[in-house]
Amino acid sequence: MEVVEKALWDVGGATDAWGRPLGAIKALLIAGETPPCDNLLLAARWALDAGAVDAESPIGRYAGVLALLVLGRDAEAGELAATLGEEFPSDVSAALAALAAHDADAYRAAVASVRRSFEEREAFLEDLPVADTALALDALARRSWRGGAATVSPRPPRTRSLVEPEQGRRLRELRKEGPT
Repeated sequence: MEVVEKALWDVGGATDAWGRPLGAIKALLIAGETPPCDNLLLAARWALDAGAVDAESPIGRYAGVLALLVLGRDAEAGELAATLGEEFPSDVSAALAALAAHDADAYRAAVASVRRSFEEREAFLEDLPVADTALALDALARRSWRGGAATVSPRPPRTRSLVEPEQGRRLRELRKEGPT
């Protein structure tokens, strides 16, 4: 991973741009990587080795909180989550703090707010409506509470269709008509 992470870090981004380590951790969580998965642990260590805990930006520290939670360093993650500040979405920082504290009730409330904000938004990263933050948080909750999935939603958040209603209607008609 060291060679890969160095190559990824050096291609097109400054080392104070946290999207790559943050994206790696979230993607591996969403994909369902579980201990002792080397990739997830290496991605978490990559973020910490890159200085996420001491990052000036809230996004960098967010990567640090996720990394610490992945590594089971919950007390440190809780302390770092408290530093995310007003610039960072308060529902996400509340969910992170609840995960670190193993507070299922606070987590459920916070992640529900994260989902609502996703459902209400008009613009999406890469124009794809995927609630990656809620999905990654739920994956962390399942890891943290060892199958305590009853405390989190087993379903992904509701998403908007990638197909416009008129296009969807036409696709259904074409399927009924069959091949020509």
